[in-house]
Amino acid sequence: MIILYEINSVRSEFLTEANYYGNLTLSEQKELMVAIGKLSIAQRAENVARTIEVYIQAHPEMTVMNLQNDTFFQSIAVQPVGKTGYTALTDVDTLICRFHYQNNIVNLDLSNLARKLPGFWEIMAKTKGGVNAEGFYDWQEPNGEIKQKYMYIKVVNATTQDGVVFSVAATTYLEEIYSSVDVSTRVIHDYLKDVDNTFLRYLNHFWIILFLLYIFLMILLVLSILFVNNSISKPLKQLTYATKALETGNYNVTVHIDSNDELGILAESFNKTIKSLKVLDEQKNEIDKAKTEFLSITSHELRSPMTPMKAQLQMLLKGYFGELNKKQIEAIDIVLNNTNRLDKIIVDFLEISRIEAARLKFNFIKTSLTPHILELMHEMKGYLPEKKVKIELKIGKLPIMDVDPDRVMQVLRNIVNNAIKFSNPGGRVIVSVDQKGKFIYFSIQDFGIGISKENQIKIFEPFFQEEQTIFRTYQGVGLGLAICRGIVESQNGQIYFESEKGKGTKFSFTIPIVPVKNIAPIRLLFSSKEAINRGVLEIFEDMLGPLGKKEFNQLYLNKKINHLELINYIHELNLNKVLSQSESIKFENKIKDLFAQRGVIPARRSSAEEKMSNIFK
Repeated sequence: MIILYEINSVRSEFLTEANYYGNLTLSEQKELMVAIGKLSIAQRAENVARTIEVYIQAHPEMTVMNLQNDTFFQSIAVQPVGKTGYTALTDVDTLICRFHYQNNIVNLDLSNLARKLPGFWEIMAKTKGGVNAEGFYDWQEPNGEIKQKYMYIKVVNATTQDGVVFSVAATTYLEEIYSSVDVSTRVIHDYLKDVDNTFLRYLNHFWIILFLLYIFLMILLVLSILFVNNSISKPLKQLTYATKALETGNYNVTVHIDSNDELGILAESFNKTIKSLKVLDEQKNEIDKAKTEFLSITSHELRSPMTPMKAQLQMLLKGYFGELNKKQIEAIDIVLNNTNRLDKIIVDFLEISRIEAARLKFNFIKTSLTPHILELMHEMKGYLPEKKVKIELKIGKLPIMDVDPDRVMQVLRNIVNNAIKFSNPGGRVIVSVDQKGKFIYFSIQDFGIGISKENQIKIFEPFFQEEQTIFRTYQGVGLGLAICRGIVESQNGQIYFESEKGKGTKFSFTIPIVPVKNIAPIRLLFSSKEAINRGVLEIFEDMLGPLGKKEFNQLYLNKKINHLELINYIHELNLNKVLSQSESIKFENKIKDLFAQRGVIPARRSSAEEKMSNIFK
C-alpha cells in the first residue's frame, strides 16, 4: 500500500507539472525550453571541467603536449553535447584551442575566427585570464545558412605542469535545444495523460506490460538495424567502392542492387553513366592514338620533299645551273633559309610524335659526359656573338656511364640557347653540372627577362612563347622545351625551373646514371587545363571538406590555379594554424602529384636545391 501511495503521489505531481506546461503561452514555453537547454549545456561543461580538474590533479607531471597524446584524456575533454554539439578545451591565457573534435582546429589561435565569427569570438574573449562566460552567437553553415548556437564556457580549477589553465566550452545549436526539450516535454505530457487514464485499470499489469514493451522495442530495434544494413548501408558501400574505383580510371566496375526503390534507380543510372564514360574514354584514347599517328605520318611526308628541295636550292646558289645575278642569289638565299627553318619545325614535330608514341630512340654508349659538355660550351660561345653573353661553366667529376650524349646535349643546348636569347646584352649564363646520388644534375641560370607568374604554368606546353617579339626575332615556334621535357622524363629524370620577371630564370634537369631502355609514352600535346581544375577541386574538397569548393572558387576567380600559387596558399594555411604540418605536407604532395601526372610542370618545392635534395636521398 505504501508503494502504491508513493506511485500515485508521483503521478499527481507529474500531472500537475504537465498541466502547468500545457497552460503556458508559446513564448513562455520557448523561454522555458531555452532555460532548460542552457542549464543542460552548462551542466555538461561543469561536469567535464570537474572531471578534467580531477585528472590533472592526479597527474601533476603532465604537460599540454602529454595530455594531447593521452587518448583517455582526449575522450573526456571532447564529449558530445546533444546530437550535434560538443565540448572543446582552450588555453585561457592565449585563447589557443588545445582539444577539439576537428584536427584542423587543434592548436589554432581562436582570434583568427574573430572576423568570420564575431559573436563566437566576443564570448570566447571574455574568458581570457580565467573567467566563465556564456552566450548566443551566429554560426555559418557550409551552404551559407546562418544558424544560432549557444555556448557555455567553464574555467578548470587546475594547472598543467607547464602552467596552462584550460576552459571547457560546451556548445550546440539553439534549434536543437528547442526541438529536444519540446519533444521531451510533450512526450512526457502525453505519457502522463495516458497514465492518468489507465492507472487504476492497469496498475496490476504494469510490470507485465512494461516487460512486453521492452521485448517489443528490442525486437523492433534489431529488425530496424537489419533493415537499414541490408537496404541502405550495403548499397551505399557498393556505390562508394564503385565511385573510388571510377576515380582511379577503372571503367569496368558495376553496381548490383536488386531493388526498385530510389537506390536501385540510382545504381542503374550509375551503371549507365560508367558505360558512357567508358565509351568516351575509349574514343578519347582512339583520338589520341590517331592524332599521334597523323602527326608522325604527316611530319614524315612533309620532310620527304625537303631534302631534294634544299639540295636543288644549294646547287642553284653554287652556280651549278648557271651564274646568278645578285637579286637572284638574295631571293634563293631567303627561300633556302626558310626551307631550313621549315625543316627544323618538321624535325621537332617528328620528335614530339616519337615521344608521345614511346618511339624516341636512344643510342646508349659507355662514356663520360664531360668532354661532350666542354665541346658544347665551346660551340655555344659563338652563338649570338652580338649579345656578348658570357658563359660560366662549373663542372664536377662525372662518372663513366651508359648514356646517349647526343640526347643529353640536345636538352642542354636548347636550354642554354634560350638562356642566351633571353639574357641582356653583356650578361652572363651560369651552367653547373655535377653528380648527386644516382643522377647527373644540370642547372642553367640566366639573369635576363624572366618568366611572368601567370605564364609559368604554360612554359612546357608546345607552341607557348613568353615573349612573342623575341621568338619572332630568333624564329622559334615554342616546341623546344616540350621536347626537352619529353627526353628528360622518358629517362625518369625531372626538369623544372624557378623564375622571376625581370630578374632571370634557372632551369634544372636530371639524367639517371642507369638508363631507362623501356620508354613509356609521354603526353605533350593538347594537355587539358579543365582536367587540372577538376583535379584541384577534388583535392580541395578532400583536404578542406565543405569549405574546399568555396576556397577553390575564390582562387579560380583570382586566376591562382597554378602550381606556385597553390603551394603558397597551402603554406599560408599552415602558418595560420588552419592545417597541421602533416596535413599541409599531404595537401602539398597531392597538388604536386596532380601537376606532375598532367605533365604541365614537374612537382617541385620552394627552391631547386630543396627539390634536388629530396630526389637524391
